[in-house]
Amino acid sequence: MSDERPGFPSESALDAGGSQLPQMPVVPWRPAAPEDPVDDRGWPAGITIEGVLKDTFARYGADAARIFLVGLVPTVLQMLDAEPERPNLLVGVLSVFSTAVVLVLADRGPGVPILRAARVAAGRLGWLIVAFIVVGLIVGLAALLPGLIIVNVAGSNVGLLVVLGLLAGIPIGWVFLRLVLAIPAVVVDDIGIGVALGRAREATPRLGVVVSLFVIVFLVSLAAFPIGLGIGAIAALEWLPEWLLLVLGGVVVAIVAPLPALAQLSAYRRAFPPEPEPIRRSSRPEWSDTSTEFETEPVKAVPDAAPGVSPAPPPRIGRVARGLIGLTLAGAVTGTGAFVWAIGASFVGAIGTPVIGTPATIVPPGSVLFGPSVDLSSCGVREPFRSMPAGDRFTWVGAFEHQTKPTDRIRLEVKVNGVVALDQEQVSGTFDCLGNDVPERLIGRGLYEFSLYVNGARWSKGTLAVSGP
Repeated sequence: MSDERPGFPSESALDAGGSQLPQMPVVPWRPAAPEDPVDDRGWPAGITIEGVLKDTFARYGADAARIFLVGLVPTVLQMLDAEPERPNLLVGVLSVFSTAVVLVLADRGPGVPILRAARVAAGRLGWLIVAFIVVGLIVGLAALLPGLIIVNVAGSNVGLLVVLGLLAGIPIGWVFLRLVLAIPAVVVDDIGIGVALGRAREATPRLGVVVSLFVIVFLVSLAAFPIGLGIGAIAALEWLPEWLLLVLGGVVVAIVAPLPALAQLSAYRRAFPPEPEPIRRSSRPEWSDTSTEFETEPVKAVPDAAPGVSPAPPPRIGRVARGLIGLTLAGAVTGTGAFVWAIGASFVGAIGTPVIGTPATIVPPGSVLFGPSVDLSSCGVREPFRSMPAGDRFTWVGAFEHQTKPTDRIRLEVKVNGVVALDQEQVSGTFDCLGNDVPERLIGRGLYEFSLYVNGARWSKGTLAVSGP
């Protein structure tokens, strides 16, 4: 038996002389490790920041058009809502249903028909609502005791309140991150909330995993935040028509809206790949005759084990996914830049008279005052005026003789040259004054009369004369 080993010279080679010795490697050869650990079926494993973010955009890019359109539906409904400040049950349910459809599309892959995905999502809608409620209640209960302690300890000290709030956010965030993966679990794996919560905890056993999940959720959840800041800044400066701003803002926000759900799904699938489908066998062995002596029980097929419907591993990042990454980053940078520009423009007076450092004039009870800037917390107006050129921007505040109650009906009426141009119901509450701190612009000259009515009686009144063409 030969005792030769790979990489070592044989005895014959030694006898032949050193010049014929093969070159020995300094480091033994090993197979190159894959970029991302995978299981024996090709599913990526391990919740890592880079891996989950790659999976998130890869899933999105593989079916970008349908995922975007499904996510656009609740955004459009919210834009069309006549009373956006009040909760709308229909919009809320459709938003949850949209999230369920996005999860199914991303989990099953581009091959799943949209109607099939909608049916699967509809069947899991109830459990998804339960998951949102249960996770919210648990996190809320976890925040209740620290919140009460912080309020009692900090009192009116804003700085201490912020510091204690940040410290209390650590355990509250820990509870949320240990449970958040239950949300995709109840949809894509057809399980109840109890099993889903158990899987969510099992997927985040270590501090490193929880921290990675925090970074992921933080990044994708705040993707729309700088974009929203930029849209708000552009609205304040009135650079674009309102309808165009709504359309562009709605589209951009809808593009990044599916990212949190996709990230949660990607993290969950790295911890819990789908179970392999059972092998379908005949109810009778091939070698048997027509007798029933060797019959076997048929294997029950899983509900979604059909071509194009079963869960699929995330694809590689393609051009569309790279484009989505670039669009998200560009939107964040542009939004932040627009917000900073708007702040600077307001400082130098681009949206009105410079008012930095100017003290606010307290509005007398029963009056409405106008000015370039207001302070609603003190019911004050900076550099008030009662006349202005047409096209200039202004803000206003109306102070009440008595504090309103939540049961009172408050109404704003604006007359132009004695004709009612606006008659609008306002939000009820406990107020000393009402006003608008977002600059408005009147079109055309005339005498504008602002009146605030409480339960049908006029409590505040003021006039603004607008001159010019």
